[in-house]
Amino acid sequence: MTLPTFSQEGRVALVTGGRRGIGRAIALAFADAGADVVVADIVTDDGLLEATAKDIEDRGRRALAIVTDVTDRSSVEAMTAKTVDAFGQIDILVNNAGIVGGVPAHHAFSDGDRDDFYGIYNVTVKGTALCTAAIAPHMVERKTGCIINMSSMGAYLKRGGGAYTLAKSAIIDITTGIATEYGPHGIRANAIAPGVIRSDMTAVLLQYPQIVDFYEKMTPLGRLGEPEDIANTALMLASDAASFITGQTILVDGGLNPVDLRQLPDRP
Repeated sequence: MTLPTFSQEGRVALVTGGRRGIGRAIALAFADAGADVVVADIVTDDGLLEATAKDIEDRGRRALAIVTDVTDRSSVEAMTAKTVDAFGQIDILVNNAGIVGGVPAHHAFSDGDRDDFYGIYNVTVKGTALCTAAIAPHMVERKTGCIINMSSMGAYLKRGGGAYTLAKSAIIDITTGIATEYGPHGIRANAIAPGVIRSDMTAVLLQYPQIVDFYEKMTPLGRLGEPEDIANTALMLASDAASFITGQTILVDGGLNPVDLRQLPDRP
């Protein structure tokens, strides 16, 4: 028996929200595994989008950086066309783009800025839907493809209707729908639900030692997650080793029970 590997040789991966944090880690992991990688992001003024593309090229892979607004259909279609023109195919789509915002987690429908609420939902849910709708037909033509969506441990909190929680919960159902619709065409779709990961998105929260200490004590593995933990999971899901896995959401949280997060101490 020949054991499958995590090799992505000959494949093209597209990662939205790929300029930093988890998205960047995923993009670099696919490059290390042999894939050519497209990184898409709406932010360009910090230079990180081009820097990530350069890091991919430094690994000996082809790279393309594309400025993309995943909430805008024409922008997503342009991203797709540029990728196909440059590489001829898209084998892996990672719908990683997302934002947090400041809507209170327990008062999504009564308080907060409505633009903030819909901004979170649009980037996460609409963005995932638009990117999938634009790219899946190219996968259908080739009868192969892998779509990975980014949910969150927050989807399992069951403690309120915050925009972030609602959006990440929707991703779980969307993933099941994609897997069902496109499975007959040889396309797999799965989601990853990260726990508490050290990244740019969590930096504001994790600046407080008592909060870091709380998470470490509540996590059975005794540590916070790193972006590479999520990247490795994405690599596995896109590999031949996961050829019969679809429609699933994989929690990558070190065993942390979301219910325990209700005890989270207040910020100073």
